[in-house]
Amino acid sequence: MSKLIILRGNSGSGKTSVAKALQRRFGRNTMVISQELDGFSLRLFGNLVGNIILFIPLGIMLPAVKDGFQKFYICIPVICVFSLFVEMIQYLTRSGSADIDDMILNTVGGLIGFTLYKIVSQMIRTGRRSSSSG
Repeated sequence: MSKLIILRGNSGSGKTSVAKALQRRFGRNTMVISQELDGFSLRLFGNLVGNIILFIPLGIMLPAVKDGFQKFYICIPVICVFSLFVEMIQYLTRSGSADIDDMILNTVGGLIGFTLYKIVSQMIRTGRRSSSSG
């Protein structure tokens, strides 16, 4: 029978030694997960999703509020510059971490928002045309 063992503890508390001992005792069908690996995975997932979700509303709002941002080649660079501004503020105030990955993920979030805006606005225009013609 397979076993899953989750070890929790601070760094340097001996989790690796305990994990090796458990695997020797219970055999190869034992999976040991340490807190650091699990915590790192959650932080990584949170960073990915958080940065993308944070900028989706900007990608929706820019073209919705100002006609000049209806074009992809205008809207996306503005989102990228805004993301750069946010990262610079984080760097200068030493709050959070300024990272190129965050800029890329923020821009992806803005791109998703822009795409959602274009899809929904196209559906609304198509719906208006079909309802007015019928």
